[in-house]
Amino acid sequence: MGLGRLLFWAIAGPMLMYFFLLGHVFCRMWMQEPEVVKLDDFPKSVSKADVDKIIATRKEMMKDIKEAVAGNVTRAFVDKHLTKDVEFEDFWMKYKVSISLSFINLAEKYSRFLNFFLFMLGS
Repeated sequence: MGLGRLLFWAIAGPMLMYFFLLGHVFCRMWMQEPEVVKLDDFPKSVSKADVDKIIATRKEMMKDIKEAVAGNVTRAFVDKHLTKDVEFEDFWMKYKVSISLSFINLAEKYSRFLNFFLFMLGS
């Protein structure tokens, strides 16, 4: 009797919890109206020309960061976006270097760090 009850609850307990959570998800999806997403925007006092300039400069920076994460780090990126006390970090090591290092040494030192992002991007 005791073993049968134990086996029953070992199977039925997780199943009941799964169906309870699944029912909760369905209730959230179909019975509740989602809240309106509030997006931050520029203040009304900022002109359209200024907004366009800010967005254009951010697009260039985001393009550079995407290329760096993909492993295409160039000396121009290092000079433009990194400070002299740059720190890179991965799961196993933390790197502290000075930008005065040659770019080849920098690329070799961070190849593991950048290859991790290539792996995450699916390349």
